[in-house]
Amino acid sequence: MSIPNGKSNHEIVAPDYFDLETCLAEASLFESKAIYNASEDVFKILGQDIQVPKISENDDVEKAKGFEVNIPLWSAVPLARYATIYLPEYFKPEALETIKADANIIPVNEIHRYYYAIGRGFAKITDDDEARRILNHLHYLYRNRLEGLLKISQCSAEPMTKSLVRDEKEFFDVSRNTYQELINWWRYQSKDDIRKRKCNF
Repeated sequence: MSIPNGKSNHEIVAPDYFDLETCLAEASLFESKAIYNASEDVFKILGQDIQVPKISENDDVEKAKGFEVNIPLWSAVPLARYATIYLPEYFKPEALETIKADANIIPVNEIHRYYYAIGRGFAKITDDDEARRILNHLHYLYRNRLEGLLKISQCSAEPMTKSLVRDEKEFFDVSRNTYQELINWWRYQSKDDIRKRKCNF
């Protein structure tokens, strides 16, 4: 395979292609609506053993209903002609109102282990306006939660770590370790100042 413009393979692949969290997030299943005459084999390949309801060619009402199926996020675009993936409730406009009330009480990890990666994934497959709204949603939540974690990291009490996803836990650990190092340095400086004063006497 020829590589355009002299680029290596890894340079023409999306940066998050090899990211494990992104891969696991996009493998997550989400509710979708399939068209009434979609082939069962299409979904069996994805491990979805479904029973497509028998619908009369003249029954337009049932045709419009289609049938429910779960598909992985990564397949939403390839299967667009067969199924429409639903945007999860926690990324809809109403969810932002809850976040604005207090971003720090949102149990992000309980909602979805790969919450932020899932949001970025849906932003890639929606129209520009919806994508912008989802990304703004993620940015607002992430920024406000990090501000809260920065404050909590300076306390001795453990935060509700079960509600944190990986990136948030890493940020908390780094913040707390940095703060502790600063405290230790300050204590050392104070002791050193005391010793110097004693020597001067």
